[in-house]
Amino acid sequence: MKNRYRILAAAAVVATGSAIVLATQAAQAQAPVLGGGAHSAVADSSCRLDAVAPAPTGRDSRWVDMWRSNPASQKPATARALTAPDAVTAAQAVPGAGGRAGLKVAGSPAAAAQMSYARAAASTGDDVAEGIVAPDRCVWLVTVKAAFTPRSVPYGAKPVQYDSYTTVFDAATGQFLSITAGPAAPDVLSGANIAS
Repeated sequence: MKNRYRILAAAAVVATGSAIVLATQAAQAQAPVLGGGAHSAVADSSCRLDAVAPAPTGRDSRWVDMWRSNPASQKPATARALTAPDAVTAAQAVPGAGGRAGLKVAGSPAAAAQMSYARAAASTGDDVAEGIVAPDRCVWLVTVKAAFTPRSVPYGAKPVQYDSYTTVFDAATGQFLSITAGPAAPDVLSGANIAS
């Protein structure tokens, strides 16, 4: 079961093509080392930092306001894209990271891959058809191998602590888009549950 929560995070890329590629020992030796010494097993180059979602049509004004106010929906105002180290650091600083015990997450194994929002959304269960973020917009999909307890749960449900979590950030602006945890969550460290 996947759970998604709003928070703030990001990550890094191993450029090995547009398909899911499980890193071999040779590739790992050349891949950038991310937080905790882990290597990304996923990479994708089919996206654009400046992709812009068209203004929603046929929706109420609140939907248009949401599109207009979301930095990930607009052309980036600056040329500074989110870097891999900044993304990993942000992902490790997500509220709820460290679980109920509040364990330190900095230095935990973490990896990320830059990919299109459409691919990330297909992996996390987010709805690309909402039209808030362009399907071909570059995002960071970041997995952190550390305890995570959501800040909120459905009424009557008990909080669950997960062993890892995956976040999605707009690569152009750093805007947080979503977080997913649970056995069906995508895992950038291993390449599991990531849409092709």
